[in-house]
Amino acid sequence: MNKFLTSFVYPAISWLMALSWTVLIIIVLLKPGNSVINQDIELSSFLTSFFSLSISRSDIKEAVGHVILFAVLTMLWMRLLVMYLSRSRATVLAISLALVLATGTEIGQYFINRGSLLLDLLANFSGILIASMAYSYLRKIKI
Repeated sequence: MNKFLTSFVYPAISWLMALSWTVLIIIVLLKPGNSVINQDIELSSFLTSFFSLSISRSDIKEAVGHVILFAVLTMLWMRLLVMYLSRSRATVLAISLALVLATGTEIGQYFINRGSLLLDLLANFSGILIASMAYSYLRKIKI
């Protein structure tokens, strides 16, 4: 492949992958639940729902999915941003983007009656942490 085509194709694919995965996460995590949307939203009911201590087996399975979703998201954005920024700035920006998206989607889930859980938020953060550690390790061994 010639140099011009390579310099255009790889960044375009990286942009497509990172943006597509971001949109996928937003769609999947903010898809409305089956119940009627609560018009009377109170902070106390949000906090009670968010810090619920009853965790089911399906909640744990969903949490594993959250880890994977946000690990892939963070890796894709790091891979993309390192083309334009220094590695440290790309890492900070990718992690910041992922943290904002992770927090925003969990808070947003409450407003569409999806049931926001602290477990899901911790799973999101774990995926981000795993990805940043893996990316750092892979850069050290130059894979």
